[in-house]
Amino acid sequence: MSLGWPGNASVSPRKSWRNDILKPILCLIADRPKAVLSISPQWMNSGDSVTLNCEVKESSTGWRFSWYKTVPYRAGLPSLLDKPYSVEPLSGYGTTEESYTRSPAGPTDTGGYVCKAGRGDPVYYTDYSEPQGQWSVLV
Repeated sequence: MSLGWPGNASVSPRKSWRNDILKPILCLIADRPKAVLSISPQWMNSGDSVTLNCEVKESSTGWRFSWYKTVPYRAGLPSLLDKPYSVEPLSGYGTTEESYTRSPAGPTDTGGYVCKAGRGDPVYYTDYSEPQGQWSVLV
């Protein structure tokens, strides 16, 4: 097949180089494992221990977990592309444990949390988990 051009010139269509390059990248993004965060208990009294648990769905072992608290957007801190907040690393950053405990938890621990996991060399990361909330019971 040839495409007609003014002046009777013709050119044969070829495969786009962009498709060759972007297709594997899009597959990698679509197949990225998901980090899922759960918090226990969701409601706490001051002084309670709070446990964050991060699980990588549909994946094997060898992950290192990172824990973050969501904070209002701040330059210099990581932020999620489609979210209006930044994430601030917690002290348990980069642990092989799937759980992170804050004890004793207080009013400043109320808010949103996310996690992500990475493994390999170079490190391959999951996306950040969906945020989960931790709330204080007012007494």
